[in-house]
Amino acid sequence: MLIQHKPYQYIIMLKIIFLIPVSGECGEMATASPHTVVTNIGVVSNYIFRGLTQTWDNPAIQAGVDYSHAVGWYAGLWTSSISDKQYADGFAEVDVSGGYNGKLTEDLTWTVGVLGYLYPKANYSDTKPAGTYPPQTYNTVELNAGMGYKWLILKGS
Repeated sequence: MLIQHKPYQYIIMLKIIFLIPVSGECGEMATASPHTVVTNIGVVSNYIFRGLTQTWDNPAIQAGVDYSHAVGWYAGLWTSSISDKQYADGFAEVDVSGGYNGKLTEDLTWTVGVLGYLYPKANYSDTKPAGTYPPQTYNTVELNAGMGYKWLILKGS
């Protein structure tokens, strides 16, 4: 099965991928910094989330960047190509996250955050047969909070 992609889909994915900074150290010249940046990029044979293929059994390009500060703030961006057959007129999933991790004691920790799953251009109203669904995006945003004791963490969204 061949999936037809529109040219702008690849341009947007490439822009996102090439804007990701690359972290690293320069030998002895590196100094300790409170900032941490971690990046990732990959090509997978099939993007499966919660048991469902997001790419209709086709490969996906995925990339992400995560930032954290020593005081506890963090933010992240992750993206993957998806199939417009799974999300009507969709071509990418963009996950955006941010929050704060704190400590009450050395063993007792807490966290609060927000996580958004965004699907640019994807809309229920574009589902076939046309006109059977109300105009609504697939985008979701959720808040989360949690507490931890040593290695045990309880978190809810």
